[in-house]
Amino acid sequence: MTLFWWFNFDTISAVVWEQRKLKDVVVSFDDRRIPLKSTARSKGRFPYYGATGVIDYVADFLLDGEYVLLAEDGANIISRSKPVTYLTSGKFWVNNHAHVFQMKSGSNIFLKEMLEKLDYVKYNSGTAQPKLNADVVAKLSVNVANSNEQFAISQLFKSFSQSIASNQRQQKRPPPRFRETL
Repeated sequence: MTLFWWFNFDTISAVVWEQRKLKDVVVSFDDRRIPLKSTARSKGRFPYYGATGVIDYVADFLLDGEYVLLAEDGANIISRSKPVTYLTSGKFWVNNHAHVFQMKSGSNIFLKEMLEKLDYVKYNSGTAQPKLNADVVAKLSVNVANSNEQFAISQLFKSFSQSIASNQRQQKRPPPRFRETL
């Protein structure tokens, strides 16, 4: 579930934002992905990402830094029962079921939310299982703000995310007993 369903990247004024191909605004790190069979994974502290987020923890890492992962395949591309994008930070391993990107110039948080909002049904190149082919993804048309505006929007997203997380943590706490509040 994307937290920012009300933010529509498609209707932003073309005067302020530019329509570009994804390949023109990101660097792809898909060539760094390496799948590991579950039997080959040594347990460790580094997140191991697939199409649906963290699926395990391993003893080594492939990438270090902030990246945006986009699911490459799976029913979730169509059903959207979970997010299709993930913002990673730090050291991690990623398999070949997620595309790996960084903005060339701008905010990865902005990129993550922008990609999460896209409808991928028409870009599906799979038959039995939905798939987002790397060539098709590279040619996606996206609306992009200048770097300063991206960072300002990202701060808004970050602030909302922190508020939501705080509220969710508070809801998990048991309510105080009536007598204890007197």
